[in-house]
Amino acid sequence: MSRVDIALPSSATTLEDNEAFLSVQNPTIAPPATQPRRFNAVTATAHQRAPDFSVLAWTIGIALVWLITAFVRSDTTMHLGPLLLPMVPAALGRDTDHPLHLTLVGVAAGAAVITVLYLTGNLSGPALSPFSDALTESIALLAVGGVAGLGATALMRRR
Repeated sequence: MSRVDIALPSSATTLEDNEAFLSVQNPTIAPPATQPRRFNAVTATAHQRAPDFSVLAWTIGIALVWLITAFVRSDTTMHLGPLLLPMVPAALGRDTDHPLHLTLVGVAAGAAVITVLYLTGNLSGPALSPFSDALTESIALLAVGGVAGLGATALMRRR
C-alpha cells in the first residue's frame, strides 16, 4: 500500500464536512449518510452524572443530630458521632464517580462539628481513657472512622 496525503479544505469545519470531502476524493470511502458513525468508548461525557445530594443531606443530618445532641447533653461525650460520620457517606455513596471524596466530606463535617463543640465548651464530657480528654478521643475516633470509611469504599469499588 502506498501512502496518500490529502489536504483537507480550509472550509471544512466539521467531521461531516471532512468525511464528505474524502468520499468525493476517494470513492471507496462511504459518505457520512451510509457509513455508521463510530464513537470512542471513552468520551468526555461518559462519567458525568446528575449530582446526588441525598448523601450530602444524610451527612449534614447526622452532623446536625450529633451537634444538637451534644449541645443538649454537654455532660455526655457522643463517641459514635465522630466514628459514624465518615462511614455513612462511604456506605451510601457507592454509585457515585468519586466515592472516596464522600468519606473525606464526612471527615470534614466531623472536624467542623468537633471544632464547634470545642469552641463552645460543649465537648467536656467524660473520656473512655483515663489518660485523654473528650477532644483527643473525638479526633481519634474521627480518624478511625475516616480510615474505616476509606477502606470500605475501596473494597466496594473493587466489586
